[in-house]
Amino acid sequence: GLSLLLLIGAGLFVRTLMRLSAVDLGFRAEHVLTFQTDPSRNGYEGLRLADLYERLRENIAAIPGVESVAMSDAGLMQGVEGDDWVQVPGARPGQKAIALLLRCSASFFATMRIPVILGRDPMPADERATQHVAVVNQSFVSRFFPQVNPVGQTFYLGEAPDVRTIQVAGVVKDAHYTRVRDEVRPTAYLPYTQNLKDLSHMTFEIRTVLPPLAIAGAVRRVVAGTDPAIPVAEMKTEEQQIAESIGTERLFAGLVSAFGGVAALLAAIGLYGVMAYAVARRTVEIGIRLAL
Repeated sequence: GLSLLLLIGAGLFVRTLMRLSAVDLGFRAEHVLTFQTDPSRNGYEGLRLADLYERLRENIAAIPGVESVAMSDAGLMQGVEGDDWVQVPGARPGQKAIALLLRCSASFFATMRIPVILGRDPMPADERATQHVAVVNQSFVSRFFPQVNPVGQTFYLGEAPDVRTIQVAGVVKDAHYTRVRDEVRPTAYLPYTQNLKDLSHMTFEIRTVLPPLAIAGAVRRVVAGTDPAIPVAEMKTEEQQIAESIGTERLFAGLVSAFGGVAALLAAIGLYGVMAYAVARRTVEIGIRLAL
C-alpha cells in the first residue's frame, strides 16, 4: 500500500514535469547562447556604459557563426524580474496595476524569435529617441487596452514624482519571462538606453547557426579584447537555462520515482518470499493431493 502511494506520487510529479516541458514559452530557445556581465563595477556608467554595450554587441555579431545578438537587463527564464506601476490616461487613480518590465535592445525579438503580431518591431532609433516607446505583450493589451487598438496609445509608467509617458509601438506574442511554471503577466519591453541612470548589468543573447557552446571561447576572447576587465558570468545555452528553471520539479520527480521504485521492488521481494514460504510448508499436502 505504501509503495502504491509513492508510485502514484511519482506519476503525478512526472506528469507535471512533462507538462512543463511541453509549455509553449513564446520564444525559440534552441541555438541561443547567453551570458551576463556588469561593467558598471569597473566604473562604466550612463552613456559610456551604453556605448560599451553597443561595441560589445557589434564585436560579438562579427564572430563567424553568429546570426544575431541581443541584450536585455534580465534574461528570459533566469528567475529575476523587474516591474513598475502602469496606468492608462483617463483611468481612476486606483486603477493602476503592476506590470513586468524588460529593458532590451531593438534586436531582442528577432534574436529570441518572439513574433510581433501588431504594430512594428523596435528600431535602433528608438533607443536614442526622446519619445519613450515600448512594445507590449498580449496580456498587457488585455489588461490595459482591451477595447482599443493599442498601437499609438500611451500609458504612464512609475509613481510620482518619477512618472514617464510611454507610447505603444507594437504588440508581441506572450512569452514566459521568469519561470516556466509562472503565469504570463502583462509585460512591457523598453529600449534599454532610455533610462541610462538605472543602466548596469546586462544579459547578452546570441543566436548562432552552430552549436551555441562552440562559439563560447570566441565570445570570451571578443569580450576580453574589448576590455579585459569586463566580467563574463553564467555563460550557458538558453536550453540549459530553461532546464534549470524547472530543476526543482525535475529533482522531486526523480527522488519520488526512485523511492517509489525501491518500495515497489521491496514489496515484490516480500510477496515472493511469503508465497515461497507458504508453498514450501504445503509441499507434503500438495504431494498427497496429487497422489489422490
